[in-house]
Amino acid sequence: QARIPGSEPFDLDSDPAMAFIAEQLFAWARLDIDWLQQRYLISIDCEQPLALSLRPRRKDGFLERLQIVFAADNSHVQRVEVHEKDGDYTRIIFSATRINQPIDAALFKARTPR
Repeated sequence: QARIPGSEPFDLDSDPAMAFIAEQLFAWARLDIDWLQQRYLISIDCEQPLALSLRPRRKDGFLERLQIVFAADNSHVQRVEVHEKDGDYTRIIFSATRINQPIDAALFKARTPR
């Protein structure tokens, strides 16, 4: 299976936190604004570079907020932070980003239906 140097494989079926993060990233990748607005209150933290905070409308989960920071030219997401209610957070930084490049299908494994 193909790997990107420095990457860490994960299984969405056995890692609920990464499954949650993947769901959010795919919503952003599809630019599914309706889906996002149904689930979050969205505010602008900074205009340059653009940084958004998304606070869940439902308060029953572990999430306090998501922070999405875009590249200076707004062409792509540069950083995602998942802040939990207990103070823990996960920061994902995208570096050496290439937009609209072919992706080797071997990098992905089909997700098992739940």
